[in-house]
Amino acid sequence: MKFLFITSSNIACNPRLFKELQLALKLGHSCSVIQFQLGNWTDSKTNLLKKSLHNVQFIEFTALRNPFFQWFYTSLIQKILSFLPQTNLPIRLLAFSLSKRSIIINRFLKNNWGQYDWVIAHNPPSFYPALVFSLKIRAKLGIDIEDYHPGETNDLKESRKMLRMMKTIMPKADYCSFAAPLIKEEVQKFITHEFKEWVTILNGFSKDEFNEPTEIKSKKLKVVWFSQNIAPGRGLEKFISVANKLHKEIELHLIGDLSEKNKNLLLKYSKGVFIHLPMTQRDLHGFLSQFDVGLAVETSKDLNNSIAVSNKILAYVQSGLYVIATPTPGQLSFLGGSNLNFSIVDLSDIEIEKCFSKLIKDKPKLIHKKLQFQRAKKFSWENINESLINIWGN
Repeated sequence: MKFLFITSSNIACNPRLFKELQLALKLGHSCSVIQFQLGNWTDSKTNLLKKSLHNVQFIEFTALRNPFFQWFYTSLIQKILSFLPQTNLPIRLLAFSLSKRSIIINRFLKNNWGQYDWVIAHNPPSFYPALVFSLKIRAKLGIDIEDYHPGETNDLKESRKMLRMMKTIMPKADYCSFAAPLIKEEVQKFITHEFKEWVTILNGFSKDEFNEPTEIKSKKLKVVWFSQNIAPGRGLEKFISVANKLHKEIELHLIGDLSEKNKNLLLKYSKGVFIHLPMTQRDLHGFLSQFDVGLAVETSKDLNNSIAVSNKILAYVQSGLYVIATPTPGQLSFLGGSNLNFSIVDLSDIEIEKCFSKLIKDKPKLIHKKLQFQRAKKFSWENINESLINIWGN
């Protein structure tokens, strides 16, 4: 079969798409990908990942201001549409008002046919173009909901627009996949049609990307956190403060892109904090084995942040790391229903210091990396992708 995957980002910052692409290739399918150059570190990482994907056709657009006419035209259209009352906009214009990348993708697909059995959309700007194209070529449509998109903003107008688009498009898909149970539940509150294939597929990773845990000889408690960007407002400030206070007993390692401005805001005069540049997914997962504890810090800054199960929490447990998590509904739901080793802490210096001190004191007793590694095997991509295999094969 022939697959067309569509994303408004790229495969480096969308590990979920990358895993699906690898799975489709492993199953013997032919694959094409529409993606964007973003003008940041993900472009070079995407180029590295592309080398591992043989015989995949990549169709790439730019999200930058060059070519200027494309940027100016799509920006102008989106801006004009954003001022119009969303209730009166047809779904096509509603989608364009949400993202200029939707305009770019749709214009390309309108002028190209191609023969595909499946069109699979990742990220909201791809939803409408994917629907129209799948109908045009009579292909099946898959939509991946990695986040609860209406809840990614506190702007009520934008949230309503996103929800209306999803309510219109998702019932027309042959399947929808969700990255967390609570995200699926939230969507089902508003989309009440008879569901076809709606499946929850956590963001687990391939078991081959993780090293068998070994005993860490360092007497210090080695703690890690990662994301695409290291920035204020993500709950790190409290952990950095406590790590600075306990720097003789703790190392806090942060992995991600760190600007000079954010470095000054977060790390001025801090001790015991180490910075690492962004890594490819495989390199990151291999690197995590060097640590004892992973920080799953979420601030509940919006509804999506509250109910999501992040990539990082799955990467930690698959590496065998003990998890310190903040009490969001998504993380409580995931950890509470598992037999994993974890602690839940509020974002307060007192609670964090208490948790760290307990782990430092009872490190051999509390941190069982090999046991965590074994228990987390059930979350590996190989164990959770069966539902996709079954859907694609129908």
